[in-house]
Amino acid sequence: MKKLLVALLAALLCGCEVPAIAATPGPDRSERLRSVLVRQDAVFASCPQGLYRASTTEKKWTRLKVDDRAPPDGFFAEAASADSSIYYYTPGWGGRRMPSANTKTFGLYRFDPVGEKWELLSTAYDFKHVFVHKDETIYAIVGITEKQEHRTFFYDRILLSTDSGKHWEDITHDIGHGVGLYGIFQDPDHKELVCLSGNAIRGLVLQADDKSYKWTLLREWEWWGKHSPMKFFFADAYSTGTTLFMHHATLSNYFDYPFGDRTEIHSFRIVVRGRRDFKPKEPIVLPVEVVFWFESDVIATLLDTEHGHACWGLCRILPDGTQQVVPIAKGVDRESPAVKLHRLTHRQSYHRSLDLSAMCDFSKPGTYRVQLFYDDGWIANRDKGDWQGSFRSPTFDIKISR
Repeated sequence: MKKLLVALLAALLCGCEVPAIAATPGPDRSERLRSVLVRQDAVFASCPQGLYRASTTEKKWTRLKVDDRAPPDGFFAEAASADSSIYYYTPGWGGRRMPSANTKTFGLYRFDPVGEKWELLSTAYDFKHVFVHKDETIYAIVGITEKQEHRTFFYDRILLSTDSGKHWEDITHDIGHGVGLYGIFQDPDHKELVCLSGNAIRGLVLQADDKSYKWTLLREWEWWGKHSPMKFFFADAYSTGTTLFMHHATLSNYFDYPFGDRTEIHSFRIVVRGRRDFKPKEPIVLPVEVVFWFESDVIATLLDTEHGHACWGLCRILPDGTQQVVPIAKGVDRESPAVKLHRLTHRQSYHRSLDLSAMCDFSKPGTYRVQLFYDDGWIANRDKGDWQGSFRSPTFDIKISR
């Protein structure tokens, strides 16, 4: 190193051209993140190039030292407690696109973030989803491949481990092979148990009454409607009949957008500005901006009227706790002069004002919890290049003083 510095100094003094020094290549920050684990003071992320950690205050990624056997681009286990151990699993299908897959060991690992040490716990199953309960019991959905004569069957099983993933008990019981399992979460009715998210033509929640895990299959929308009515009512719903614009998390953009523990979110964002306190019968007019986060030169064409709320509705909870959905007004034809085309890009938003008091009555004093939604599915024409779909805003409060 000293000789290199002397040579560079001599070259500068004599006016010679200084040779270029090759920079050490860093990670491709545009790589999509595969999985994210959020802790109180740190965020962990995995992508094809490896595993990373960033402080939630400094927001700068540093690469983790990974066991040579551990494949990159895997998944962090979900956890009911932020104090739980960190588990990381790598499904077998991840090796299909990995050049060095034959040198890796796919399975379940435990990571010690203090000593940055890795421990391989199990290679017995093809792990698809892993959840760590508050009592440190580990639950895992695993994929089973079974060959019978000339046919191959694929189905899911649910397992639990009470010794950090070294031994497993199958608690699938009567769940049929036709039920696909894709999620595990804390049971709000029985704190020592978990529920499962599944699908068999329709969405399901699977719940048990005790640790014998005799599962009851319930319709997803009915279960969530009873157990989390506020979250269910104000769901971040997104739908489209044309292009599914999704915004993907990368090492470069993760801290710039509200990804949280997700690696993708939909690309439309409704930003509501203006005051929040009004007097009874005062017009509630709020500036609204529709932002398009999709990071490319793609254009999304939205339809709307300059005035009124033909494409706008809202969900709200009144001061007395009543839930209400106010539908969009509709009432115009796409070819009407009142309908305008708005072309959104990553750099070009759409601005307008909405009179909420023209959509519904806000005269009763108190606090209203409100969520706007946009929907042009009834008027958009995909053959003419219109984006067709709906999306919702974050919730906000409107206060009507006495």
